[in-house]
Amino acid sequence: MKRTRKVIFGLLFLAATSVQAQKTSYLIGINGSATLEKLYGNSILKKHQYTPGYSGGLTLQVSLKKNFSFCTAINFEQKGSFVETSASGLIGNSTGNDKIHLRLSYITVPLMFRRTFGDNTKFFFNSGPFAACLLRYTLIAENNLGRTKTIASGLKPFDIGICAGVGMQFTFKKNFIVSLETRESLGLQNISSLPVINNGSIKTQFIQLIVGVSKFKKTASVTPRDF
Repeated sequence: MKRTRKVIFGLLFLAATSVQAQKTSYLIGINGSATLEKLYGNSILKKHQYTPGYSGGLTLQVSLKKNFSFCTAINFEQKGSFVETSASGLIGNSTGNDKIHLRLSYITVPLMFRRTFGDNTKFFFNSGPFAACLLRYTLIAENNLGRTKTIASGLKPFDIGICAGVGMQFTFKKNFIVSLETRESLGLQNISSLPVINNGSIKTQFIQLIVGVSKFKKTASVTPRDF
C-alpha cells in the first residue's frame, strides 16, 4: 500500500511538471460541492445512513489531445456516516434517540482522465484513482441530554480508492469554463487501524454534486473548446 501511495503522488508530480515541460495548455480553477457520505464494510455500518457534507479546493486540467485531458485537484473533503439508535438511562428509562455522526476530514487528490463530447455545451465522463490524507476524525453524539463532540482515533492516516463522474461544461467569456458534475468515490482500503467485528472493514463512500469554474491558460495551439 505504501508503494501504491508513492506511485499516485509521483503521477501527480509528473502531471504538474509536464505542463511547463511540454508547453501544454491547461485549465486552473476552483470547485465546490454538496456531498452525501457513508461508511461501509461491516455489519454495524449496514445500519448507517448517508449524511450531508461539503468539499472544495483547487483544480488542474491538462490537455492531452482534443477532447481528452488529465484532471486533478487538491480538495478538502468531509466523509463519514450517520446512525440513530434508541437509548436508555441507568434505571431503564428512555432518554430518546442517540444520533451519532462520524466525521472524517480529508485532503484528497484525485487523478482522473476526462473524455468530452459535443460542441458549445459539452458533456464529459472522467474516472481514475484518488489518494486521501486524514486530517481529523470526529465523533458527534446527540440526544435529549445534550450534544458531545470527541476527537476520536483508530483510523489509518491514508485512504486509497477510485472515483468516476459525469457532467457538462460550457465556455464563458472566452477564457473561462463552468462545469457541473455528479461524481462518486469509493474507498478500497480498510481505513481502520483496529480489528473490526467479524473480520470486517471500514471503507469510505462519497457522492458529490460539483460546481467548478476554471480559467484557460494557453501555452500551445489549443482553445477552450478543445477541452
